[in-house]
Amino acid sequence: MSRINMKNMRTFNIAIALISLSCFAALPGNAGQQGTSRTKPLSPLTVTIRPVQQGLLSSDINPGDVVQLEVVALTHTMLTKTTLKVTLTGGAKLVGGDDQWSGPMEKGIETVLTITVAAPKSGMGEVKAVLSAGALHGVAQFSLGPETKSKATGSPGTKTKDSKGLDIIEYRK
Repeated sequence: MSRINMKNMRTFNIAIALISLSCFAALPGNAGQQGTSRTKPLSPLTVTIRPVQQGLLSSDINPGDVVQLEVVALTHTMLTKTTLKVTLTGGAKLVGGDDQWSGPMEKGIETVLTITVAAPKSGMGEVKAVLSAGALHGVAQFSLGPETKSKATGSPGTKTKDSKGLDIIEYRK
């Protein structure tokens, strides 16, 4: 009779241990440890740069073109002192509008700067906007012009043929 009681007691202890473990795993503090990923918190500052002309892409802008852009700043909290600053690089020039703004921002209300920019005559220009409030920052960039493809560097070497008999030109540095 004692063997049956010992067997039942052992089964009972195992069942209690399994129930305890499953309850512990279900606690809120342990939920993120079982394969679920935690999402990164959203930045309270958001900045975007978009062309005023609908459907215009960066690749549609040719050297020397003049483009009107909207720099849109948005916050997810109330901020009393914010600064929005636009910088142009790569030969891009500000033709019209203000390149900076300072003031308070309300939650969910967009602040919009409309600027007119001339793309550089050669190369690729860029518009960069930075929204800052103390230690918080939001950044956006917009390229002016099609992306240039890099060319092979070095001087041409000898002409050789591959295994199918096609010509290959080897470039050497």
